[in-house]
Amino acid sequence: MEEEQEARNLLSLLSNLKIGEARGGSAPTVQEKFKIIHLNARSIRNSEKKKVDIENKMDKIRELVEKEQPTVLVVTETWLQHQDQAPPLMSFRLYRCDREGKAGGGVAIYVRPDLQVKSLISESVADKFEVLALTVVLPDQQQVNVAGVYRPPKAPDALVQMRQCLDVVRQRECVILGDFNQDWKTSKSSRLKTICKKLELTQLIREPTRPISNTLIDLIFTNQPQIYEAGVLSEVGNISDHYPIMCIRNPNTYKDQDKDNLVDQDDPDQDHDEQDQDES
Repeated sequence: MEEEQEARNLLSLLSNLKIGEARGGSAPTVQEKFKIIHLNARSIRNSEKKKVDIENKMDKIRELVEKEQPTVLVVTETWLQHQDQAPPLMSFRLYRCDREGKAGGGVAIYVRPDLQVKSLISESVADKFEVLALTVVLPDQQQVNVAGVYRPPKAPDALVQMRQCLDVVRQRECVILGDFNQDWKTSKSSRLKTICKKLELTQLIREPTRPISNTLIDLIFTNQPQIYEAGVLSEVGNISDHYPIMCIRNPNTYKDQDKDNLVDQDDPDQDHDEQDQDES
């Protein structure tokens, strides 16, 4: 009887092992999923006048982080200046690129401390853009360039200089997140679309990200669209007037789609005589 019981136990163990192998082993960790969130915060800068409001906003950001468990959080429109101490996020390292010479703008990237990070680009061009790019080394030693971008509403000539930064970022697998203040659904973004197509970058977000104007101005670009899934966190609408957006890296999932088809082209039915709107 003991031998029969041992045999049954052995068969059960072998069966469990086979099931585990078929499913790919243990469940992926947060780091293996490599989840990135972007939020246009409309200021995380403390001041005596708005200190209570900003602290409440940071509490909501911490709630977002606790719920969504991102590996990296990209924040645009930080409004931080060089003398400001940025609000901390527990268990994250902070990298920042503040706007030079003028209030507003700015980019911050919070990264989980267990990942190795190398600085790649930190560039602020007055009245044009801020770009902050890092190289993040994943647990499997794969390196991914992550960039946060903020472009003010009225900076039409910023794209030429911004393209130089994007060209550097895309030299390896990359994810570029930010508020470009160009509605991807309309002809206003045609020049940006042309640049990104030439750089072989695919834009992943499809829904409006600023509900007050029903515009899609918070964007995610990557040169590896087949391994990223993205979306809008529209249920999180109480931090600023922008929805957070996110993407998850999953190299085990390959979407059998033509890369060129993922780059939006101008809708021929769209009104090409639209007046520019001042987004924020």
